[in-house]
Amino acid sequence: MDKESIKGAGQKIKGKIEEVVGKILGDKELELHGKPDQLEGDVARILAAKGRDVVRTEQHRTLAEAVEILMARNIGAIVVVDAYGPYGHVLGILWERDIVHAIAKDGGAALNDAVSKYMATPVVTAHEDDSLNMVMEKMTVGRCRHLPVVPTRS
Repeated sequence: MDKESIKGAGQKIKGKIEEVVGKILGDKELELHGKPDQLEGDVARILAAKGRDVVRTEQHRTLAEAVEILMARNIGAIVVVDAYGPYGHVLGILWERDIVHAIAKDGGAALNDAVSKYMATPVVTAHEDDSLNMVMEKMTVGRCRHLPVVPTRS
């Protein structure tokens, strides 16, 4: 990927983040500071407005079970966690496109396979104290649309 493509992808992601953050914060205009590409705030600010509910599944669940969850919640990705603790440890993420690729490759039988066979790893994550600019950079570099928020580093 050349420099211009990366820059274009970054601008597209930045625009989408601004749109989503604006909706979460009540369509208030985002406050820019310093440079025009610098957004004020951090992940904690978004979570305070949006809530902390994370849709997740365990790695042994089937793709069919994951599809049911995605459809019921009208979402495009689900975080895959282990079974330990109240929220579990993030092991992977399963996007709709992962499911489409699985079915294209292995046919309908893929729906009986474990989520772990098709989930994306490693997962790019965010922390509550990450700035919105850091999140935008992670999304651009990682080429991802979803970032699970994990506990802030101690």
